[in-house]
This record gives sequence, C-alpha cells and structure tokens, in this order.
Amino acid sequence: MPCRLPRSSTWIAASLLPFGFCLAALAADQSKASLKFPSDWGVEQRATAALMERRSDYDKAEHQRLFALSSRFETSEAQGYGKVTSDFDCAGLTMGAQQRIIADESLQGVFQMIEGKRLDALISEAMPTHGHKFRRVLLTEAVEERLRLVRGWQQPALKSGDCGGARTQRSVSFITDATALPADDPTSKRPYRPIEDELRALLITPDVIAAQKRESIGDALCARWIAAVWATRVKLGSAETSPAIEAANTAGRGKLTPCAGLPKSLDGLEQPNPRDTAVFYDMRLQPGLVGVMELQAAAMALPRVSPGGDRVEHTFYYATQAQRLDWNVTGSDGRFDPASMRSHSLDGRANGKFWQSRYQAQCYDEGQLRLASLVFAKVSGAKSPFLRTVANRKLTLLFGEGCVNGNTMDLRAMYAGKADAPRVKSGCQLPSNVKVCRVD
Repeated sequence: MPCRLPRSSTWIAASLLPFGFCLAALAADQSKASLKFPSDWGVEQRATAALMERRSDYDKAEHQRLFALSSRFETSEAQGYGKVTSDFDCAGLTMGAQQRIIADESLQGVFQMIEGKRLDALISEAMPTHGHKFRRVLLTEAVEERLRLVRGWQQPALKSGDCGGARTQRSVSFITDATALPADDPTSKRPYRPIEDELRALLITPDVIAAQKRESIGDALCARWIAAVWATRVKLGSAETSPAIEAANTAGRGKLTPCAGLPKSLDGLEQPNPRDTAVFYDMRLQPGLVGVMELQAAAMALPRVSPGGDRVEHTFYYATQAQRLDWNVTGSDGRFDPASMRSHSLDGRANGKFWQSRYQAQCYDEGQLRLASLVFAKVSGAKSPFLRTVANRKLTLLFGEGCVNGNTMDLRAMYAGKADAPRVKSGCQLPSNVKVCRVD
C-alpha cells in the first residue's frame, strides 16, 4: 500500500485540508532496486495549491514580484531557478529560486507539486547519472538521514558537530570525480555527469520552474495576510484592536507560524501595503515568522512621546545604527563579521548612514518606523554570521532602497506601482542627495 510523505513547507495547507502521512517503502539496496514515487505522491499538496490559487485574496501579479525579489536576494538573480548551493551553511543542500532546503521538507514540497510519474520521467531525463540518489533523498523521511545522504555528495562531508558557533569558513563543494561519487549504474557507457550539473538541469526544466512558483503561493498569501493585520494595527493605533486582529492573535498563539490559522479572506482588515507584504514574505524565508503577531503588538505599543523621549525614534535609530558598527564576539564562536563576509559589513555601514539621513529628511512614515523595531527583533534570531546581511535585506525592503549583497536596490517605484521590478545597480552606490524622498 503506497504511503504519503510529510507535508512540504506549504504549511498553510493545514488550515485548508486535513492531512495524514507516512513513508513510502525504501529499497534496502539502492544498486538493485528502482525507487518510484507512490501513486498518491503530493496529491493533497497539489490540491491545496489549486485551492489557494482560487482564493479571492491571492494576487498572482504581486506573488510574481515577491518571488522575483526574494530570488534576487537568495540567488543574485530574479529568476534563479537553477541555483544549487552546497552545505557551507550546514543546511545540507539548498536549491531553487527561493533556496528551499533539504533539512525542513521545503525542498520536497517543491517536487510534490509534480505528479509522481512525471517526476520520475523528469529525473530520469535530467539526472541519468545520479537520479537514483536524488529520488532516495526525496523519499526519505528522517531529516538526519537526508542530511547524511546529501552530505555524501559533497566534500568535506560536514557532520552535526561541525556546525556549531559562528564559523563561516566552511569551504564545501560537490564531488565531481566518478571514483569518489560513482554513477548509479556503474556499467553505463554514458559520459559521467557531476551531480551538481544534474541537479541544476532538473531545476530549470519547465515543470520544476512552475513547481517552484506554485509551492510558494502559500508564502505569498501568508505575507499578504500578516501585512493586512499590520496595516489595520497602524490605522487603529496602539490602544485599539478589532475582531480581525484578535482572530489573528489567536491564530498565531501556540503555532509554528501564524499562517497555520489563516482565515478564508481579508475581511475586516485594511488592504496591505505592497512594501510591508514584501517584508513579511522575505521574513518567512529568513529568519522565519515565529512570534510575529506578538512583535506586531509590541511595535505598536511603543509610545510616540515618553518622558525619556520618542521611543519610536529611538528604536529606529538603534536598528539603523547597528548596521554602522562592528559586530564582534570573542571566544570559540568566532566573529559576527567574519572576514569572508566583509562586503556585507560595508553594505551595512553605508545603509545605516543613508537610512538615518533619509529619516532626518522625513522620508519614512509612521508604519515604517514602527516596523523597523519588529524587523530588527526578527533579525536578531538569525544565525550569527548572517545577522548583518539579513538586516541589510529586510531593512532595504522596508525603507525602499539600500545595499544588499554588494548591489544597490531601489524598490520605491515598484512599490508605487510604476515599475515591475526594482532598480538594481552593481556596487553600493547610494544617492548623495539624501533629502530627496520622491520616486523619480
């Protein structure tokens, strides 16, 4: 009897369809048996995605912009569908435009958007040398076993104990030598293909590109709802609430993410700001949305004027000033700003100065200033070596312009509906005329 695998990162499905899962039987000897996806592979996941596409609050054009934005951050390309990242950050294996990882089932979620027989055919065509290895990973339930398998494709193969602390000097690469990583069929006369090349070839097939987009529909709906809750809080003010806000708080309490309790519509909520939706969408990718409703309430509770001064101004200054400083720690954990990530530190210093100057020119609204405190609280939960770049990324989305990964990004025209994509320049080249706030 075929079994269903664990659900993917389309965790939003929990509010739409009941689910149950178990593990498809694995071949004891992968050299002798042929792994096949069970007949009900991803059936519920695909049905859920179809339901989400028909929701009244799903905005396909907005989703495409969000997907492209995060792809640019994750892969340095707006269409980074074929990006394959090694285990340098202890994620095991990261793939695709949204850089889904093998350790939390999100990568399986992409491939569950494809019917089993079709996926078998795609893997056979794109991965003739190592397709059996990849099937085995997709059909393996235990996280540690999946990590063990994909680390066997790379050198050095990191172990759990190698991933502690803030070390980022992990030079990990995919094995290209057939003697070290032999083909699934050692008798085959086909030319040997490295596994990284085959993974990339699979990712850029039309079916898998479509699956990458479809798997992230839940992220787009989630971000839009959270942004609508935030817009309602901002309109009502810190002392007010509404039934929709209280429902959101209840849905988020005790859940891994608030979107496990996503309502069927945005009724009772303000229309979300495209800028805020982008912030929450990217926050879902890193560092996650746990506790976001509580942080929304805390950000709104900051007094505009208090005996000690303007608390909203203070939190904004703290968040942006942190980007201008060195982030160092001592001891075996290493540095928050390791030498290998110096470019992110340089981006941060330029950003902090620029954002503070823009604030002095009154370029930011009340919602942005308050949301900065929430963003920085979430940034603090990221892995220590990546704190700087996560902050650059989220605050650039929030303030509409800044430097990320060595590039200058201006999103203001896109947020205003006057452009389909951000303006991107190579290098950190922020405007010198910081007093100009209008969209050019």
